[in-house]
Amino acid sequence: MYFRSNEEEAKHAAIKKDQELRFMYNITNVSIATNVTIPYVDVHMNVYIFSGIIGAVFLFGLLRALMFFKVAVDASMKLHNRMFQRILRAPIAFFDTNPVGNLKGKKT
Repeated sequence: MYFRSNEEEAKHAAIKKDQELRFMYNITNVSIATNVTIPYVDVHMNVYIFSGIIGAVFLFGLLRALMFFKVAVDASMKLHNRMFQRILRAPIAFFDTNPVGNLKGKKT
C-alpha cells in the first residue's frame, strides 16, 4: 500500500489497530467512532532537533577536553618553570649534597 505522507500512514495504522482491538475484545456492537485523529508529527523536524542536540553534546565534550588539556599543560609548564628557576638560584652547597641524577629525575 502506498501512502502520500506520514500522516496518512499514521492514520491508516491507527484505524487498523482500532479494528484489531475491536476484533480482539469483541466490541462490534458498541458504537465507537472510527475516525481517529492523530496529531501530525514532522519526523524531519525531530531528526533535525535530535541531530542538533547530539552535535551540541559532541561539541561541548570536545571543548571540555581541549580546555582540560590546556589547563593541564599550563599547570605543568608553570610547575616546571618554578622548579627550574629555584634550581638555578640554589646555592652551590645544594648541588654538593644532591647528585645531578636525583635532580634530573625529580624534574622530569
